[in-house]
Amino acid sequence: MHGDTMDFQSNYKAKLISKAAYLDFLDCPQDSWLKFNKPALYAKIEEDSSEKRYAQKYDPIDTYVQNLTVFGGGIDVNTVTGDKVALTKQHIDQTYPVIFNPVFVYEGFLVRPSVLKYDEQLGEWNIYDIKRKSKPKEKDKKEFESDIGDAAFDIVVLQKQGVKIGRISIMYLNRGYIRGSELEIEQLFEYVDITEEVRSKISATFVTMANAKDLLLRIDESIALDTCDCRYKGRNSQCLSFKTRHPHVPWYSVYDIARIRGEKLKSLVDTNIFDINDISRNVKLSEIQRNQVDTYQQKKTIINVEKIAGVLKGLEYPMYFLDYETYASAIPLYQGVHPYQQVPVQFSLHVIDVAHSTPVHFEYLHMQSNDSSLNIIEKLKQYIGPKGRVVVWNESFEKMINRELSERHPEHKAFLDDLNNRMYDLAEIFEDQLYVDAQFKGSTSIKNILPVLAPELRYGELNIQNGSDASQKWFEMVFGGLTVEAQQKIAYDLRKYCCLDTYAMYAIWKRLANICDTHMVAKSPAE
Repeated sequence: MHGDTMDFQSNYKAKLISKAAYLDFLDCPQDSWLKFNKPALYAKIEEDSSEKRYAQKYDPIDTYVQNLTVFGGGIDVNTVTGDKVALTKQHIDQTYPVIFNPVFVYEGFLVRPSVLKYDEQLGEWNIYDIKRKSKPKEKDKKEFESDIGDAAFDIVVLQKQGVKIGRISIMYLNRGYIRGSELEIEQLFEYVDITEEVRSKISATFVTMANAKDLLLRIDESIALDTCDCRYKGRNSQCLSFKTRHPHVPWYSVYDIARIRGEKLKSLVDTNIFDINDISRNVKLSEIQRNQVDTYQQKKTIINVEKIAGVLKGLEYPMYFLDYETYASAIPLYQGVHPYQQVPVQFSLHVIDVAHSTPVHFEYLHMQSNDSSLNIIEKLKQYIGPKGRVVVWNESFEKMINRELSERHPEHKAFLDDLNNRMYDLAEIFEDQLYVDAQFKGSTSIKNILPVLAPELRYGELNIQNGSDASQKWFEMVFGGLTVEAQQKIAYDLRKYCCLDTYAMYAIWKRLANICDTHMVAKSPAE
């Protein structure tokens, strides 16, 4: 059962469909049924899944919203004990000026609009829906449409409860807001009026809600085994329970083919082709996809040694293998930062001076609550010389961090721009398909490449295994009020994880260099 419905179950006979459950239904009806009706089983699926969803921990947005001038204070239903539904009705009947987090239940649906503000002149309630994100960009029209549909869900229930609705707005975090020395909460949000868009969706939303209720409240457990439309989605877009529902799909299947989507994927699924071995030469694939399929079917590896050797030869020594870990918060923590800006809090650096030298490791982990940026820059200046290549994995991220650091600290712009100009993305060798192995599963993630080229190194043995883990653990270490011992334990785990990221790059580079050297030696006698 969804957490936001639990407080109300004692007062209502049927399980309540919250907005979260409704949105799950829109994403995948069958998956939502399992999550809604079999929470223990679904929790196990989530636990076994490599996909983890993290809540934003530094997120006092509600507190800031309630202090905005536009609202001027109000009653927060969340903070009051007792029947929150009855309390909300009481405040509505009394036309209380501003109600935060009101609760409405209607025919099995539970909604909690962010803010209701009463307009005395018109006798209407204006609704504000707080989003913990920035307004979607123009290219992300689907996301904006989803936000409108999200609001329409609330409006349907409020109208059925007899609440007279006025204007409907979304409060997004202001992407353009840059924090000064103090947080200016009046500048933190931007308001988008979506009244007309929502009203145009009311009828369709009412029908969709009825469909969601019809499915979610069924007791027929065969729904849990039904196929779902995720069978037409690539692996990263499928619902969490897809594997449970489709046990016939191999662990490595057509869903893992790089950039597989649309009609190409649908044609394979509709002809019951799930095993990559069953894909014929007649199936039209891109060059990248065909190479991936061929390496798997023919049990071969594609290695373009000459081109790889040319790439490696062009990397100037010393070589600096660099990786950042960052933290991003909805409410900017530091001066010069915008909402959700990635602020570097840690880096690892492995350095080799010449081809066969042993790598030397340098690192920095910020363990204070103040801004880490200048410390990061000063340490980088200390460890990285004026010559040599800076090797990374996913250069767009590292370059973004350096650009944003230079914007906040222009006195260091020359150094940071130079780092970006000297940067090389080691993942390009695999993205350009100079090295293709079936075990990569069509991915160029370092976590897929490493087990093949350096199997002695394993992320699975670490307590922190990905960047999201690292980010949340860093926040917990610095702001979580932990004991010194607990902080030191997290610091140790963070250092181990970040160190492996850069050593993994070195190990992959070293393996590629050895392959090239061996090839050249073997080739020499014939020449």
